[in-house]
Amino acid sequence: MGREAYLRDRAQFEDKYSFGCTSSADCVQFNMVNACEGCYSAVAVRAAVDSFVQNLGSVAKMDCMSCPAPVMQPCASGVVECFDNRCVLGIPLPVPR
Repeated sequence: MGREAYLRDRAQFEDKYSFGCTSSADCVQFNMVNACEGCYSAVAVRAAVDSFVQNLGSVAKMDCMSCPAPVMQPCASGVVECFDNRCVLGIPLPVPR
């Protein structure tokens, strides 16, 4: 238990719930706040977001119930894309002038 277990579980959920897109329209970015890391930003296949949030929230509650409160930081943002059947958070490119 603890933060290390949470991070391991989070990586598994990121892998599971980001797979299966066929276009960038299938992907969505979402933010959640939990006991392990404050604001967490993720990308997933649109149809899987509710499962991702529910499962990660349960894991965070279990793994981090005795952890100190996390430092709140702004959530990441970027361009959500489908790359090789996986939703990814890309870095926005500067607009040419």
